[in-house]
Amino acid sequence: MSLEVHSITFDCQNAGELAQFWGAALNYDASVGKIASIAVPPDGKLPRLLFLDVPEAKAAKNRVHLDILPSDSTMEEEVDRLVALGAQKVEVFELPYGSWTVMLDPEGNEFCIEKPDDS
Repeated sequence: MSLEVHSITFDCQNAGELAQFWGAALNYDASVGKIASIAVPPDGKLPRLLFLDVPEAKAAKNRVHLDILPSDSTMEEEVDRLVALGAQKVEVFELPYGSWTVMLDPEGNEFCIEKPDDS
């Protein structure tokens, strides 16, 4: 028996808006629905990102977050692009074992942009 991740789910206050942000951020196809919205990789592979409207606002630090690795740009270029899409830059970490920028999506969910080894 084996398992695969089908969806990474975000509770949010505006599922459509957040699906569109993540769709633009990751070059995924975003689909906005009445109860849930999704962002799916263009090749249809999993996992997809699922966004569910909930009444309460985010109250604490995420227990799970996405670490994103640029494939054809630098960390800094991606940070600038994501800020232009509505994300917020929080902090940059430069450590011997890796570098990354902590960011917040438009609803305050933490995620990281990693620095590729060759940049």
